[in-house]
Amino acid sequence: AAIVLLLIGPVGANVFSDGFVNMFTDPILGEIVSHCGFNQSTGPQPFLHALIDGQIFPYVNSCYVLKPNGMPDCDLIEGECSPSSLSCRYVYLIESLLVFGLVWIVILSVGSCFYCVFGSRVCKGMEDYSYELSSNSNAETSETERKWMSNTILLLSSFIAFISLFGLIFVYGGFSDLFSFLQGVQMATNLPQTFSSRAEMSISQCAMEKTIFLLNKNELLDDGSGHVGEHRRLKQLVNLTMEAGRELQKMIIELQILVEGCKKGAQECLPNTTNLYEANFCAYTTQTPQGEHEEGIPSLLLNGNENPACREFLNGSLITCPCCRVCKDLLSALDNLMDSMPDQEDLNFLNITYPPEKVADAATSYFDQYRSTIESVHESLLPVNLSVENATATLRSYDAQVLILDMLFWFPAVIATFFIIVVEKCRKSNQSATLEWTTIQGEMISELEREEEDNKSPHRLLQRVLAGSERKLLWIAFGMGLASTVLLTAPSFAMLSIATLPLNDFCAIIPTTGGSASALLALLDMGGNLQEQMRSLVFTPWKSNLRQDDQRSTARVFVEDCLTSPDGKVWSVWGTSTAQFESSMNLRNSSDILTPLDLYRLLGTDRYRISAYLHRLISQLNIRNFSFGAGPCPSGSFASCSADMATYTRELMSMYKSLTDASSRLLLVSTQLINVSEVTRSNISSLMSIADESTTRMRRALLEAGSCDIVNARYEGVRRPLCEGVVNDVKATWGSFLLSTILWAFLLLSLCIKTSNPRDNAYGGYVLIQAPPEEEEEEEEEENETGMS
Repeated sequence: AAIVLLLIGPVGANVFSDGFVNMFTDPILGEIVSHCGFNQSTGPQPFLHALIDGQIFPYVNSCYVLKPNGMPDCDLIEGECSPSSLSCRYVYLIESLLVFGLVWIVILSVGSCFYCVFGSRVCKGMEDYSYELSSNSNAETSETERKWMSNTILLLSSFIAFISLFGLIFVYGGFSDLFSFLQGVQMATNLPQTFSSRAEMSISQCAMEKTIFLLNKNELLDDGSGHVGEHRRLKQLVNLTMEAGRELQKMIIELQILVEGCKKGAQECLPNTTNLYEANFCAYTTQTPQGEHEEGIPSLLLNGNENPACREFLNGSLITCPCCRVCKDLLSALDNLMDSMPDQEDLNFLNITYPPEKVADAATSYFDQYRSTIESVHESLLPVNLSVENATATLRSYDAQVLILDMLFWFPAVIATFFIIVVEKCRKSNQSATLEWTTIQGEMISELEREEEDNKSPHRLLQRVLAGSERKLLWIAFGMGLASTVLLTAPSFAMLSIATLPLNDFCAIIPTTGGSASALLALLDMGGNLQEQMRSLVFTPWKSNLRQDDQRSTARVFVEDCLTSPDGKVWSVWGTSTAQFESSMNLRNSSDILTPLDLYRLLGTDRYRISAYLHRLISQLNIRNFSFGAGPCPSGSFASCSADMATYTRELMSMYKSLTDASSRLLLVSTQLINVSEVTRSNISSLMSIADESTTRMRRALLEAGSCDIVNARYEGVRRPLCEGVVNDVKATWGSFLLSTILWAFLLLSLCIKTSNPRDNAYGGYVLIQAPPEEEEEEEEEENETGMS
């Protein structure tokens, strides 16, 4: 048996128990329960609730303190009371199974005693008449009936032997599954520590990601100023560009005032000192694309005279000054450039704190809120862990003893059935051989010689050894089978009936991961100690964080959102959604902080192309293309016309040259700004991509740390070995006890019938192996005469 158990192993034992439960135990239990009239909510749930609350005795007692209408009288019960008469049927069923096992003990004991007292008298003297009875052709029992009885005994014995062997395997498998269950419980008690370790590991990973990100940030955003991320070089170039633009703008305005003059009433009209409000700038419309303005006063030249382009050549009187359309175009383009330039405050927006720089600190702060609670729960579970560890060590120290007791428990049944099978097989063989006796002497002698040769074989040798001992073997088998059934199998069935049905229903109530938890939630909603224990195991701080719109109990939230939810998160038990958790952890994309529009607004380079346009347009300024009234004075002009025109022309050329130089400076700094902006934009984009990848890894680490998958695994580590292991083995053992008890009853009854029937005596065949009585007397007389001679 030990070799068989070692070969099968725990896994093989579970296969046998699962098959036996599916084929026999579950159908039997289902059939029994179907006739009791209760369902899961009216039967098992109240019973299990009372059992878990430690109120099982008053609960059972309430089913026997009834009102006239049959309902339990809860006013007379101190403790938990059965809610209805239907719930009491569950109690009655368990007690009925217990009584059923005890009744079998009484029936078998009384029946066996009756047979021992009265049945032996029937068999008394059967051997003396066995030969005569066996040769009686008028026997009441036909050969077919005798074979049927023998086959029945062999079949029952074989069934019992196999069931006993299965029972041995079931107990062995249950003991092995018990270790797995205890190991699962021990791992479940370490769940707070596991959560704490996972949280610390995820925070460490976030800190490492932050360090790596800062190295990348230093590398990408170091512009040589020594101030990473402040973009000082970029700011400097923006300032230089603005200064160059303002300088160019001032020169263009001076040119415009020189050409267009000032308004009437201005004290003096000097291009470099005139207030812009006094300037007489031209207005440009679709009707007057070249511009027009009212008559004003001309600007003063360096020689102190008025602009000759604003005077009549003949008499020198004032006329309307020309318009500088190119000045308007240049100013409009320059204004567009300068208006689109980012200021220092805008550029400071580039110096953001990226999400990877915040996550580690936020995660540490969040975890610190619950650290004391997790440690408190862990400390409260330490005694449970220690108790389970001690229980496991104690059970392992008795591993060999349990295996020996398991074999000894089933040993009497196996040996008894073995004796019955051997004796019955030999009886059938010998009986068939004895029927070949005839009354012809010659044939009888030849037959005896043949039997003598046959008896030399091992099979015949076993028959000769058993000859005369078959009655003792059958009585031993009868006694061992009766003792095994009355003292072991039937009582074990009765005692195990108390636990089998509640355990089966308990495993039907607790769900698998991802399964429906409605039955368990209904049990939790009944309140009591179970709900308090569940609440104490949930990692909630002293102040509840449940959402105000969530009216579920803490235990229900834990079961629905974490325990049985494969995708659940532990913070959902605290009333925080995953989106809220990610927001509090700053787990967001960098583009949510620094959007593509912001990057284009701050680092876009298209606007700086205006400087090239300005430079190209200013480079085309010359007296020939843009004279603005400068030129030779016609004959008859006012006296100072030529001198004034020459001065005006020189001032225009000087301004054109200054504008060209200023536009060149603007083009130079804007080109540098374009290069720096593009590099900065590329580096920031790369850094944002790195930040998003780092944030993704941080998000994965934190979500895995807060995932309920470890709760699911630890829960399944307890539920699976309990319900699919221990409870299945208990049900299989219970079923084997039930089946073995019933089969033993029929086998003992068959043996009683067999041994009490004089025409089909189980021992008559073995008597016929011996020679007939007359032949024995003749042989004795011949021996005596030979001895005398």
